[in-house]
Amino acid sequence: MNDLIVTLFEESREDIKIQIYARITENSELMLDGVDSGDLVERLKGDWDYEYYLTVDKSSKELLINKLRNRNIQIIDDEALLNWIKANYSGNSAFSSFKAFLTSEKIEFKMDFWI
Repeated sequence: MNDLIVTLFEESREDIKIQIYARITENSELMLDGVDSGDLVERLKGDWDYEYYLTVDKSSKELLINKLRNRNIQIIDDEALLNWIKANYSGNSAFSSFKAFLTSEKIEFKMDFWI
């Protein structure tokens, strides 16, 4: 099975390229991942690219889906969840905004980054 994936944000300028995605992994985890790359990132972070990841394991993803369903949001499958995330958390702040949402809903997640 291939990952289900939606693009939350992409921007490419002369000094920076930003890409943020939401996906369901082969392990049924929800993952948001992004990469910022370019000269601006190198000046700010000391390396040409900066990768960041947020992972919600399968059981926490199910808790999230149930909380959304309790609000009458129709999440029938993983694809619907990704589409809901895209509709509500697109844009340059997608990663940080979704992280704040998970925190407010007390949904456990792991975060990692790579410089």
